[in-house]
Amino acid sequence: MKKMIVFTVFTVLMMLSSLTVRGRNLESDTIPDVITIVGNKYYPPCEFINEKGEPDGFCVDVLKEVMKRMHQRYTIRLVSREELQAEAKAGKADLVLEMTYNTDKTKSIYYGSVYNYAPDGIVYNKLKEPILYYKQLKDKRVAVEKGSYAEYMLRYLNLNIKVLPVEDLRQATNMLKHLKCDAILCNIETAKYIAYHNENFGSADIGLPPEKLCLSGNNYKLLTKVCVIVYDLKREGVYAKIHAKWFERDKSKFYLNVIYIVITAFFVIL
Repeated sequence: MKKMIVFTVFTVLMMLSSLTVRGRNLESDTIPDVITIVGNKYYPPCEFINEKGEPDGFCVDVLKEVMKRMHQRYTIRLVSREELQAEAKAGKADLVLEMTYNTDKTKSIYYGSVYNYAPDGIVYNKLKEPILYYKQLKDKRVAVEKGSYAEYMLRYLNLNIKVLPVEDLRQATNMLKHLKCDAILCNIETAKYIAYHNENFGSADIGLPPEKLCLSGNNYKLLTKVCVIVYDLKREGVYAKIHAKWFERDKSKFYLNVIYIVITAFFVIL
């Protein structure tokens, strides 16, 4: 309970401090009749196009609930990371489902609610040597989304890594499956998702600094209103339910119950 209170307070402070405003007249921002929401076409479980050809994922569900409460019409369109960033920079996206915070982009886009701080993870093929620490990437071929924080991180490591920029992580997954690369670098939750859905894949947190994943957009007034509603979702427990649907749950309570049952059974036997 104490951890939950601390987390909530921290989230509110980050939400307020993350609304970065530079060089624009806020009075010119109005909420459009139809809100344009743009996201990544394959960044599961946050956002992706499902088997029915529809936008799906954690961020999609959160924004759908927000739009429902705002009684707003909206469109959600999922594109490649590179296209997403170009549209955001050009001011064509009212809201961006998820984007890594980058101080270089604060002049062209606003950052709102922080979803989480997620370390980058690796996906590797179990048919080859497992990769469990970032220094093992030395001299390896690593697929990564073009223009992503992960690509920047790989080039920064200076480990003679052969960086293979791809349009999306589905392409990277196919490359790893056919041994055309040695690993994929991406958000750890996405790495877990890809590994879970591919029998011969494994995933690991390899010890790199975390990404600050944020809701963002070009419309400050709209983003502020959405952030307030996101906080309401967190306060009411709706956000936690959506999160539990898409992400691995904390199993600590389960293990505590098991321990309690074992101890109780022990004393009953005695």
